[in-house]
Amino acid sequence: SNDWRAPVRIFNVTPIFDYITLKDNYRNAVQLIGGEWTSQAIRSTTVVYWLYDGGDLVVLPRNTLTIDAGVKIKIAYDHGIYVRGFLSMQGNSAKPITITSEHDDTVCGIGAGGESVCDTDNDKTASISQPGDWRWIEFDQESDPNSSIRHAVIRYGGQNEVPGDNHWRAPIRMFNVVPILENITLEHNHRNAAQLIGGNWTSQILSSKTVIYWMYDGDIVVLPRNTFRVEPGVNIKIEYDHGMFVQGVLNINGNQTEPVFITSAHDDDVCGVGSAGEAICDTN
Repeated sequence: SNDWRAPVRIFNVTPIFDYITLKDNYRNAVQLIGGEWTSQAIRSTTVVYWLYDGGDLVVLPRNTLTIDAGVKIKIAYDHGIYVRGFLSMQGNSAKPITITSEHDDTVCGIGAGGESVCDTDNDKTASISQPGDWRWIEFDQESDPNSSIRHAVIRYGGQNEVPGDNHWRAPIRMFNVVPILENITLEHNHRNAAQLIGGNWTSQILSSKTVIYWMYDGDIVVLPRNTFRVEPGVNIKIEYDHGMFVQGVLNINGNQTEPVFITSAHDDDVCGVGSAGEAICDTN
């Protein structure tokens, strides 16, 4: 079945890992097994974590997954993180959190002798990563709106949901909930943005000035007796054949110094701000 594993595997528990030389294994990493997870904290900055087996890692309602600054997670094809509870990813400019493809050998752990451990997929060559190598981080409408991703580097996500139908995604997705997103370096994904999934939305606020919001997977419908607010400085890019239908209240509150931008997914003149303060412009 080609269903190989890593030499260290964990499910719904996070032991301490420091300075492990991983080499000549199927995957030179610590494996996060997918499935339903209760409250846990992923903390090691010297190993690479690899998400595979059991499907998406699901953060259950009323539970918290904490990912500390400097943590590196590589994700296999057809896998991602699905948030129904609370996700706290608190990187910083010196130690961003990295989420990337299992083939991305530019992201390394540190071995027992202080050496770099980079060849996660153990192919002994420089691997070639591609946009859509893994799924996404998705926030369900049940998830805690205070969930946050701060100072992260997210690469090579946005897998095609149905291979062959050109129905690709972004590496961060949200439906009828708006988590806190700040200073995220989005690069080499199908769309370098945070995706607003279409459908019926209740009262929500778009407030991040440092990420691009990308509207795809159907029109957003603001339901009657609900308010959808867009704060100053927010940037929204919209895909072909998509838009917004307002049955309730829409407040777009730009000002002279911080206008709200609503534009095409192909408009690279409108940019976000990455973890190191760099401009993130190439949305498509």
